[in-house]
Amino acid sequence: VLAGHSIGEIAAAHVAGVLSLADACTLVAARGWLMQALPEGGVMAALQATETEALTLLGDAQDAAIAAVNGPRAVVISGAQATVTATVEKLREQGRKTSMLKVSHAFHSPLMEPMLEDFRTVVAGLSFTEPRIPIVSTVTGVAATAEELTSVEYWVEHVRRPVRFADAVRAVVARGAVRFVEIGPDAVLAGMVEACLQPDEAERAVIVPLLRKGRDEAPAVVAGVGRLHTAGVLVDWAAFHEGSGARVVDLPTYAFQHRRYWIDSPALFGLGLGLGGGSGSGPAGQDTAAILEPRHDPAAPERLRARLAELPDVEREKVLTEVVVEHVALVLGHGSVAEVDPERGFLEAGVDSLSAAELRRALSRATGLDIDPAAVFDLGTPARLAAHLRTALDADPALPNGALRPGQDVPAAAGPAETLSGLFRAAVREGKMAAGTALLNAAADLRPSFRTAAEARGVREPVTLARGSRGPALVCFPSPMALAGPQQYARLAARFRGVRDVHVVNSPGFAAGEPLPASVDAAVDHFAHSVRELAGDEPFVLVGYSSGGQFAHATAGRLEAEGLRPAGIVLLDTYLPTDDGGSGADGGDALWAGMLDGMLEREDAFGTFTADRLSAMGRYSLFITRCAPGPVAAPVLFVRPTEPFPGRAEAGGGEPAPAAGASDWRSSWPATHTLREVPGNHFTVLEGAAATTAEAVEAWVAALEGNDGGR
Repeated sequence: VLAGHSIGEIAAAHVAGVLSLADACTLVAARGWLMQALPEGGVMAALQATETEALTLLGDAQDAAIAAVNGPRAVVISGAQATVTATVEKLREQGRKTSMLKVSHAFHSPLMEPMLEDFRTVVAGLSFTEPRIPIVSTVTGVAATAEELTSVEYWVEHVRRPVRFADAVRAVVARGAVRFVEIGPDAVLAGMVEACLQPDEAERAVIVPLLRKGRDEAPAVVAGVGRLHTAGVLVDWAAFHEGSGARVVDLPTYAFQHRRYWIDSPALFGLGLGLGGGSGSGPAGQDTAAILEPRHDPAAPERLRARLAELPDVEREKVLTEVVVEHVALVLGHGSVAEVDPERGFLEAGVDSLSAAELRRALSRATGLDIDPAAVFDLGTPARLAAHLRTALDADPALPNGALRPGQDVPAAAGPAETLSGLFRAAVREGKMAAGTALLNAAADLRPSFRTAAEARGVREPVTLARGSRGPALVCFPSPMALAGPQQYARLAARFRGVRDVHVVNSPGFAAGEPLPASVDAAVDHFAHSVRELAGDEPFVLVGYSSGGQFAHATAGRLEAEGLRPAGIVLLDTYLPTDDGGSGADGGDALWAGMLDGMLEREDAFGTFTADRLSAMGRYSLFITRCAPGPVAAPVLFVRPTEPFPGRAEAGGGEPAPAAGASDWRSSWPATHTLREVPGNHFTVLEGAAATTAEAVEAWVAALEGNDGGR
């Protein structure tokens, strides 16, 4: 059974044989240029609300409508800006999550109607064939008939009517589907599918995205096929291995002893998983799979808890460590659990914010616990995470019938952390940036602080993300915002594994119990001490992202004054402050707002913005205005993206354009430097575009090796 979300249904129609490749491309192209030709002005917003709630809020509005129903409490509305934003504000007042989407037009809304006649003319010129594979329609939310899929009006309505994805998932489940494969550039629909399932359905379901943003395509597809194979999906292995030289190898007929002999570095493309005497099209079973499925059912917390209850403390933690390790192996696409060291840091192992969120969801299903997104990085290693899970399960050994399961809403806490978060969010929404920052600064003043590195007790140690034999090493400074943490550099560091060491210094004050620096001088003193401890007598380059670049530059100046010169300084899209506390670019408030919007959108992946995180951000945002760059002798590489902040104005055709009132949104550096521009925006240079950012950094750093920087 096939289903496609919005334009994805056209791809599904081609796969099913309804449209030829040429006609499918014509249909997609016509949608695109006709929509882009419409006047701008419409907006779209994702809402935490039911369809009924959204309809009630929209009322009799004629210029906005529901654009998509993605889950039981996940709706997208689309239309005129005034109507959509008014609806968003009403939900925000109720404490609901909302997000304005970065789109050029209000798709699937009444604003699309002016292009429908021209689109109808294009569709009428295409050829349609009855589907060879069933398709569940996201226009109607039920199985599509051949008459519908081969009619002109269906595809015209497809542009205008809402995407009923939640209904389509329910229809697919009603047909008996328990295995779901997402074919697209990233894991977007997988989470939506899970949210549409009942708890018992989720326990049985296997949901596999074949591609993930930021990961190489071939290994990602192999890992996905491996997961499907071990879940009982028939795979045409002859086609899979075509051209590789792999062949079917008969397995012995005697009983196995159930001992594993894993290859240290599995060559996934060359593994022959065929069964004796056959084509290898059936499931090979867990012990012969290239990719392991967990031995513990990931969706059976009751059974896991019952098993743990019968074990002594030491054995409970051992079992939970095995559970964590197996899920880490799955998330990272490893061929064996032996590749995951329980004592090795998640970041060094290659876990980034997206895979950490996937790991958290899997462990929540396995244990029945509501695990905070920040837990993975805060705890650091599989062993410590397992110990944390054991403590949580010991405190709550049963899973009552009324307990929350993963995917259900958790009632909002009424503690001081949530109060600070709520007030700050309200300030951001209303454009009161200065007031919001002042609020966070006031909270920071109530926390313990240190004035020298020697007083900075209880501060997290630096983290090593990559090891390599070449010098100089990279010592990285995260942005001291609420997203602060070594995880910001996870994808960048992955490109340096086996090349050179990559370390990240933690900004003190963002973790619970950590003191804050009392001044810029105290912060720089701490950073300089951390770098000296890391580097020793070896050459190093300081790397700073966003405002972390200011502290990297200031630390370089401090170290040079003490006789320790960095081989170089890399600044990744660092904006300098202005006298009024805004950004160094024109329209500083708009840039600051763009940073905060992007930060808040990433909360689910990086972890809840607690009072510690927010108050620390307030303290460092004050420091940023007092940390003007001084002279340094080390060479400087300044890297900036080619795209503006998400949500900034875009010209027709998706080309970036300066925001209103801004002469230049790009960051700049006043002193002598080498400039490199890379694809992406302020956030994605360390996310989806991290590979090209790493290439630019490596090329510059490698050139330093010819001098005294690489000794």
